[in-house]
Amino acid sequence: MSNNKNIYQRVLAVMGEISYLKKDAKVMSYKAITHDKVVSSVRSHLIEHGIVIEQDLVHSEVLQGNKPIYSARYSISFVNVDSPEDRLTVHHDAHAVLTDDKSPGKTNSYALKNAILKTFMIETGENDEESNKVETVQSKPQTEDVTSKDKPKIKTLEINTLKQLLTQLDCESGFLKHYSIDRVEDLNSAVYETAKKQLEFKLAK
Repeated sequence: MSNNKNIYQRVLAVMGEISYLKKDAKVMSYKAITHDKVVSSVRSHLIEHGIVIEQDLVHSEVLQGNKPIYSARYSISFVNVDSPEDRLTVHHDAHAVLTDDKSPGKTNSYALKNAILKTFMIETGENDEESNKVETVQSKPQTEDVTSKDKPKIKTLEINTLKQLLTQLDCESGFLKHYSIDRVEDLNSAVYETAKKQLEFKLAK
């Protein structure tokens, strides 16, 4: 570890050592990456380059709807251990269904995971060959009744609920692919409850 490097040089060094992480969790028929996978993958690199992470809650509130949503904003700082005033600070929002006292912890973990991925520009997508294999094996053919865009669409509150869940799980692109739609707003209302329950079940794990 070089003591004369500033925080940006240290971040750049980590970026040069880790550029891709494979998703390790399954949500419905698509994949996501967990907080634990991200933290365990970067920990040794942070130690080597003398970076510690500080996380502070900036603001939190409960959003009312069909189910209350705990919403929080965090300040995450990547700190130079040799000169603590030298730091890179980012802000991230996170949401979790307010079902128990675990919601604040879930948002905390999600914000930290995203801050690490975005700051070090770590890719989590699959290459084309792997993506095609997953789609072939796992995706179920969708009938016209489920995905047709001339069918009844979900309401604004339902759209917001799904978007909050998908943001928390970081898997919106896989969700859209699974239901063969371009936007969350295009989801057929007939499958809304099933989709929401599957996302909530995954989030509760």
